[in-house]
Amino acid sequence: MGFISTIFGKNKELTSKQQWEQLNKKYAGNPIERIRKKLALVASIDHAYKEFGADNHKYQLNSPLSIEKVNQLQAKAGCEFPEDYIAFVTQIGNGGTGSYGGAGPYYGLYAFDDAIDRNGIHNCALPCLLKPKMDIDEWKALCHVPEDCSDEDFDIICDRVHQGTLYLGTCGCEYDLLLVINGKYKGHILYTSDWVNSETPYTFSYETSFTQWYERWLDEVILGYNTSWFGHRMGGNEETLLHFAQNNEDITKKISAINSLTKLPELSNSSLYFLEQQLQTKNIELYKVSLNVLATYFKEQALPYIQQALVAPFDEKTDIVIPIIYFKYRDQCSLFKDNFFPILKATDNEDTLRFIGYLLAELNAVLVEDFQPFFTHTSVKIVRSAIYAASHDINLKDKTLAFYELVISENEEISLGAIQALSSSNYIDSELLPYLQQAWEMYPKEKNPYIRNNISSYIAKVYQNNEIDVTRW
Repeated sequence: MGFISTIFGKNKELTSKQQWEQLNKKYAGNPIERIRKKLALVASIDHAYKEFGADNHKYQLNSPLSIEKVNQLQAKAGCEFPEDYIAFVTQIGNGGTGSYGGAGPYYGLYAFDDAIDRNGIHNCALPCLLKPKMDIDEWKALCHVPEDCSDEDFDIICDRVHQGTLYLGTCGCEYDLLLVINGKYKGHILYTSDWVNSETPYTFSYETSFTQWYERWLDEVILGYNTSWFGHRMGGNEETLLHFAQNNEDITKKISAINSLTKLPELSNSSLYFLEQQLQTKNIELYKVSLNVLATYFKEQALPYIQQALVAPFDEKTDIVIPIIYFKYRDQCSLFKDNFFPILKATDNEDTLRFIGYLLAELNAVLVEDFQPFFTHTSVKIVRSAIYAASHDINLKDKTLAFYELVISENEEISLGAIQALSSSNYIDSELLPYLQQAWEMYPKEKNPYIRNNISSYIAKVYQNNEIDVTRW
């Protein structure tokens, strides 16, 4: 902390934003020095490590690599890496002591000398085959893994997908950060998702260089923005994002700019006025994102639009507002209780059904009778959601008969859902036992181990004296 206090000790009376502005002005033409100073400022601001991943990397970086070492690695890889990334690892730092690396977005940055081998150093010199608007069929052809794929063939597929990229770090789970190091989009950051053999593979960063991307992360932490989904939303402050949305004919980009407002700690009346204008649109996706942002920052002003969408005739707007009520107005959901039941009778939307179930559960107002009509629906997802919702009836013990036929459904998801719902009643009558026994026989462990496991647990919970031995069924 001595280094940090030396830089900022004499500016204690300045806010974080004022110090940030001073750094931008003083080092306007020197991005590396700007990043160095901003990293110190971020560490002083988030000293409790509240930002996502900060408790891992603690805003620390290992010492920089020598330019000689970097040149050796580049020669070994057979390519030159983006200049600004090389400037970062040779002048600011290279990885860190955290479990996943040093100071950076999400869990931090991997060390260059370790990352270069992670996806095969022989792949570095090849051009990256990915692009921002790759057709989904093109992507599937690139990464498809056949059922009889050998280990060797799988490695070839992984190499093809990763070629021309460098591993930077992880966002958590299966989501990784890659730097494009060769090809048309050299310098861009890739956010991977479900990667190989997936239909939602990756997204490109809005920034076109590593240091732009890294500095934006520092800026957003300093300014108090929500960085939990850093990089998936556009950069810029409220004024920048509003101007972009107001002057863009591309509806997809307009929606992206509006959604990016959600990273800001607060919005002004300029945004309020703009968002209300957008709610007059006929484009349902624009309506959806605008109402969501309005309800996030201006709950009272959004209420009339929400209430309007809850009145028949119900349409797509109704389906949009139900999840918004759950996420933004859960503490006020009693205001809408009387609206839920007519919507429930008319809806054929799984999300609407599911979220009405959540909301009625919050109010202890779930009735099995309201959800039972969905038990015979052709959509398995709708049936499962209806079963789950109905299981929250506070008088479930008296209504278990409604689930008996579902227990022996030929669809294992429905059968499992019904057994789990019944288990929450902590009750079994003599009429239910034959259904459970039939489900036990229908679904041996090799077919679905979860069904037998749930039946065993259910029986053991109700018959604690072991009077029923399911292993003899």
